[in-house]
Amino acid sequence: MPRAATRATTLIATALLLRAACDRDSVAHAPRREAPAAGGARLLYGAPLDANREPAEALALLPRIGPARAAAIVAERPLCSLADVDRVPGIGPITVQGLAQSLAFLDLPQHCADELQAIGD
Repeated sequence: MPRAATRATTLIATALLLRAACDRDSVAHAPRREAPAAGGARLLYGAPLDANREPAEALALLPRIGPARAAAIVAERPLCSLADVDRVPGIGPITVQGLAQSLAFLDLPQHCADELQAIGD
């Protein structure tokens, strides 16, 4: 390779490395965005889905859950906790364990609050 070509390649590589370093710094200082209030996009932010409010299409995005299991979750609502998810047909303990960080149980009906309080007593 001619000397001029080697020098040009070195300059281009250096410029690319500097640009990558600057891009990384600007990403690190970028404002953090909040997760959407609802929908499957919450999973991209590491936010859980509400087991009692999300549509089956969003629940189907959860790990090891497809359209059939998502429909079964919707049919079993209201769900008070992961223990209730374990009782959904087609979902076993390993799947429930995998969902622990991906599901939330918000705005629970009164009977759920009573059940959870009885468990805590």
